[in-house]
Amino acid sequence: SDGSAFIYEYKELIEQIAKLKQGGGEVYYFEGNHDFHVDVFWTRQLQIPVYEEDAFFDLDGAAVRLEHGDFINPHDEAYLKSRALVRHPLIEPIGHILPGFFWKWLGEQQSQKSRKRTVHYGKNNVDQIRQMICIHAEKMYEQKPFDFIITGHMHVFDDYTFERAGKMIRSINLGTWLETPRALLLENGEAKFVDVEGM
Repeated sequence: SDGSAFIYEYKELIEQIAKLKQGGGEVYYFEGNHDFHVDVFWTRQLQIPVYEEDAFFDLDGAAVRLEHGDFINPHDEAYLKSRALVRHPLIEPIGHILPGFFWKWLGEQQSQKSRKRTVHYGKNNVDQIRQMICIHAEKMYEQKPFDFIITGHMHVFDDYTFERAGKMIRSINLGTWLETPRALLLENGEAKFVDVEGM
């Protein structure tokens, strides 16, 4: 995909991201559950690395695991199956041939289905979702330790701290901008939230 669909839809946002990068900022793109095969656009046109899975960074002295959070809910079988299909290695070359408008349309269709399926679940099961986020964070820590794990996907804001060997580990699920546009600032090994609307 040449990215024309994304440029058309998100022109202002893409321009701001490009300015940030041109000004010396580091930008990384994590594909979400409705972003399909956008890596060519971001990497070729803006030289921004794209991650489909998790990635580890040293941010100001803190070991940080970043991920979209696709695997937080292991019971969402419909989503996990569609994700596996769209990201299958045999589909990847086709994904780069088909026009971006097709993937944009498919992503929007999936998004609408997902909202219908999960909007009431999300509102009525916040505690259960937060428990899944915590379980996921602790499980991922056992695989490879970190100071912070930052996720999204579940659309529920959660800020959870747990202890391992006397060390405090923090799990942050950013929630959704549809409720509160917020950004996370990591500085001097500390995390704080920034109100985007107030900037």
